[in-house]
Amino acid sequence: MGLFAKIKKNYSMPSITGINQIDSLLQGPDNRWNIESAAGTAVAVIFSFPAELPAYADANDPENQGFSPFNEEQKVAVRTILDRIGSEFNITFSEVADSATAYGQMRFSNNNQGTVSSGFATGPGSGSEESGDVYINNADATNLTNIVPGTFIWSTLVHEIGHAIGLKHPGNYNAGDDTGAAEVTPYLSATEDHVWYTVMSYTAAPQEQERDWFGILDLGALEHLYGKKDVAIGDNTYTYTDASGLNLTMIDDAGGTDTIDLSQITLGAVLDLSPGSFSSVGRAWDESLAKNSVSIGLKAIIENAIGTASDDSITGNDANNVLRGGAGNDTLVGGAGIDAAVFNGDKSSYTISNDAGTLTVQGGDGNDSLTAIERLHFSDVRLAFDLDSDAGFIAKLLGVLAGKDAVANKEFVGIGLKALEGSTQEGLMGAALDAVLGPNYTSGSVIDMLFLNVAGVQPSDAQRTLYAGQIDDGTFSAVSLSIAVAETDLNATNIGLVGLATTGLEFIG
Repeated sequence: MGLFAKIKKNYSMPSITGINQIDSLLQGPDNRWNIESAAGTAVAVIFSFPAELPAYADANDPENQGFSPFNEEQKVAVRTILDRIGSEFNITFSEVADSATAYGQMRFSNNNQGTVSSGFATGPGSGSEESGDVYINNADATNLTNIVPGTFIWSTLVHEIGHAIGLKHPGNYNAGDDTGAAEVTPYLSATEDHVWYTVMSYTAAPQEQERDWFGILDLGALEHLYGKKDVAIGDNTYTYTDASGLNLTMIDDAGGTDTIDLSQITLGAVLDLSPGSFSSVGRAWDESLAKNSVSIGLKAIIENAIGTASDDSITGNDANNVLRGGAGNDTLVGGAGIDAAVFNGDKSSYTISNDAGTLTVQGGDGNDSLTAIERLHFSDVRLAFDLDSDAGFIAKLLGVLAGKDAVANKEFVGIGLKALEGSTQEGLMGAALDAVLGPNYTSGSVIDMLFLNVAGVQPSDAQRTLYAGQIDDGTFSAVSLSIAVAETDLNATNIGLVGLATTGLEFIG
């Protein structure tokens, strides 16, 4: 990344939040624009672009030599960055005209910093009119043009604006510090003091990518300072290409059912949907796999993923993930939740094996290894392997309500699985009893049904009287007794539950 930037002031830094990942990025408890209110409250800040060196700046200071105003491209970049910050946090920026007597709280200018730094900024709360001022080094002409996401100057500008609104470096460094003092504690760990985590770090990406925005730890610090807005609350698809590996990007998503789509990428990816995770997606400058090029915000839940046409490794999160590996020999790991793997062809086009819960699916999509994947979706039918949880309960329910043959009814299974998504086992069994026996069923009719479907015989009069009496006297409810019978070994044997755990339970819908 090269020489990045400096912050002009050092601050006494006590523990602020008690969370090192946040405190390591905060200048101090009073270094924020909403200082007259509690941290996290909304605030409005004005900014401007001076045409000449501000009157309060010492013209004899070496740092104030070679002043030049921002050009139009620089101004557009600043406005774009501030607009996005305002869309994500409770800090609103408004541009005002700049004069000798009236100007913004934040002012953006260029000066000649030689080889000392690419830019510097003064944070809020410094006790001087310089608070919020940002200077970019005009001694390097590359700082003045092509200011777009993915370039060094873009990430420099985001970094400096971070300083101007209250963020500090997360490590023991401060380029060109006029006091000679190092950046103050606390610091991030050596692992986290990296541009992968924060745009405020000096530790560059090994493949020379630049951040196109703040990192996952920056969001936590800015949320503390100004409060966070919900962003991307709808159903969103995040599409990546080979070129995506040239930048370091982050997904900040607050809701909806979301998908990461890698289908346009020609190089196999390593994708992790877990909040706070990093994924290797796209090609770096040397055409190799871009390491940790995509991160997912600490609070973002991404449900679904579409892989590349090459060999992918895709890991889900605690949501109910739908993972589509596509072509290639893919490794899919579902994690918690009821997770599904999607395949393009009919079930008959694939060979499926189950080794202690690890599924191998071989066919037109490649040779895929699946772990903690409960459902397989083919073009004609679906398979459920969660026979120790939801799918197993549906099979057992069908066994006691309609007999063993009902378990082979794909439509019945699909209806049951869908209904269970919005209900409890007790609620679903109650609704099913009403559907099968009618809403005014008797305790005796329940006993007749259970005996016939599970044992294959009608109960004797004595048996009917005994068990129906236990429902009538409240020892059991019709629902609880039906569930108890559903969980018996006899019912499991009757419906072939052990075999289903190996082959999967077929369903449609």
